[in-house]
Order: sequence, then C-alpha cells, then structure tokens
Amino acid sequence: MIAWCILWLTTLVSPGDGDREYAAGRFRAALQHYHASLADEPDGMAATLFKIGNCHFRLGEFAQAAWNYRRALLRAPRDRSMAFNLDRAELELGLVDREPDGIATTTRALWRSFTPNELLSLAGIAQFSFFAAAIAFRRHRKTKVALCAFAVAVTAIPLRVAYDTWWDRAVPGIVLAPRVPLRADPDPLSPLVTELYAGSQFDIVESSPRWLRVESPSGAGWIATDGVGRIE
Repeated sequence: MIAWCILWLTTLVSPGDGDREYAAGRFRAALQHYHASLADEPDGMAATLFKIGNCHFRLGEFAQAAWNYRRALLRAPRDRSMAFNLDRAELELGLVDREPDGIATTTRALWRSFTPNELLSLAGIAQFSFFAAAIAFRRHRKTKVALCAFAVAVTAIPLRVAYDTWWDRAVPGIVLAPRVPLRADPDPLSPLVTELYAGSQFDIVESSPRWLRVESPSGAGWIATDGVGRIE
C-alpha cells in the first residue's frame, strides 16, 4: 500500500517538476520530465506537447518546436497560444509564406479549427435541427424541401471526416534536421531531386524502416527517416 501511495504521488508531482525546471531555465531537464509524463496523461497531451515545444523554442531548436506545436494543435486546434507560438517558430525558420486571403483559405482554416469528433457532433446536431425544422414546416412544401436538402448536404461533413481518417492515408511530416536530401529513389546514391530544409512540411505516402516516399511543394521523392518527424 505504501509503495502504491509513493507511485501515485510521483505521478502527481512529475509535471510540476518539469514546470519548475522550465521556470529555472533548465530546459533540457524540463524536457525529460515532460516526455516522461506524456505516457501517463493522454488527456493532457496537448498541454504537454505545447510545453515541450516551448522548451525547444527556448533552446533555439525551432524545427523541433514547430513539430511539437503542430502535434499539440492536432489535439487542441483552436488554442491561440499554440498557434501564436507556431507562427513565431516558423518565422525563426524563415517560413513566412502564408496562403492568400480568400473564401477557400478561410474555409480550410475553419475546417482545421475543429477535431474530427467535434465535426461529427456538429454534423449530427445540424442534421437533427434541419429535419426537426422540416417536420415543423411540413405544410410549407418549399421550405420543407429546402430544409431536407440542407440536412442531406450536411452528410458531406461525416463523409469528409471518414475520408480524412480512413481513406486518405497520407501522414503529414516535418523536417527536423537543418536539411534533408530528397532523392528520386530510396537509395543514398540515387539522384538528388532537391533539399528540404528545417521546418519544411511534406506528406508521407509510403514508408519503410529507413525511407519515406513523400510529396512536398518542392517536389516528390524519397527521404531518409533520420531527421524528420511525423505530425500525429
């Protein structure tokens, strides 16, 4: 019983130990505590990943910081602090290009601001509301038809979520090393297509223990698994 109590107390104080090390400016030590706490707190992963990103930022490891900020944003997509710090890290990396303003850009940003579970919940609520309104206006034929059409159209949301989750198998990745050669084939002697620099993003479409086939704005090809991270 005493051993279990000690173990329980240890899990309680470990995240605080990371915070104390961070406040003292010992960012490497803080990283060790934060990484150790990740496995024990799945519900708090977003906050811990954010803290890990902050440690890397303070250490001048901006690609590592951006990687962890993006992993945190997957779990808390509307967190402004995470988005702000990600912008700072990418600015330090020289990744200052932004998508032009427009309806398509705004729609993509709005879509990314919700988790898959939130999108499914919103779609369910919207469908129920439209069908309920259609029943309420059943004597108004045009209104009823329009409401039913909207309810059916909302079905596109769970279909898109299902596609993103199960059919679109590409996993986003990010370059962590200063530069990574992109080659035509999975061979270190294969012709060089281009080089991807720290913080550059790509989609992983095929993987093996040593190589990844990727697609990026700079080109498509193969990169070694060393020096890159998966955003998941």
